[in-house]
Amino acid sequence: MKNFLKKHTKLVIWAIFMVIFNVLALLIPHNKLGDATVAFWGGFAFINVAFVGIGVVLFFLQLDKTTIFSNTVMVYVFSAIYFIITFILNLIYMIVFDAKNFYLEVFLPNGIIVALYIAAMLVANAAMRHMSAVTKHTETKVAARRLTTAKVEFIMNNAENEVVKKALFDLKEDVQYSDPIGNESTVSLEQDFENQLNLIEQLIAGEAAEEAILKAIKLAKNKLQFRNETLKANK
Repeated sequence: MKNFLKKHTKLVIWAIFMVIFNVLALLIPHNKLGDATVAFWGGFAFINVAFVGIGVVLFFLQLDKTTIFSNTVMVYVFSAIYFIITFILNLIYMIVFDAKNFYLEVFLPNGIIVALYIAAMLVANAAMRHMSAVTKHTETKVAARRLTTAKVEFIMNNAENEVVKKALFDLKEDVQYSDPIGNESTVSLEQDFENQLNLIEQLIAGEAAEEAILKAIKLAKNKLQFRNETLKANK
């Protein structure tokens, strides 16, 4: 129970507001419930529908406290707009409006608002899925680039020749400052670069001549540069 209250504090507070509204709506405007108009009951019902709908949103979604702009912000914004419009409109129905045609004057406006809210939530859901996919793809690419940088550093640490170390240090910086988010046009080029790193590692492990290692490092730099230029051209 404590874990639920801690996790869903917003939902509990929202439920309290809903209870307060219902108590005030049923006790203050009318001494007898029979005095309530059709517009009153219609407005009362649609406000409760809005309370429940927002409650469902609060239950299933948690806003990330560490970021201002989260994937769920759009959902909260649409929900807030929906509730404010619904509450004000139906509060007018409850207090001052006496509908002569319930379906045309009360049900239809609220039905349109609910339909627009559902459509907005579907758009928000699609946007959230897209943003999540992009975020996951970005995180994967960034992680891969970090591994590549770490690999170059590992090769550099295994090298004993200072000239080779300097060339590998320059290569590591080139890797660090390269855009980690590639696309389909750079997949094969990135693989070529990885293969060239493997060749450099083999040359150093096999104690190849300095000239051969430097030539391999230069070729790796050229491959990386070509990859970056291709990526820039295809963005």
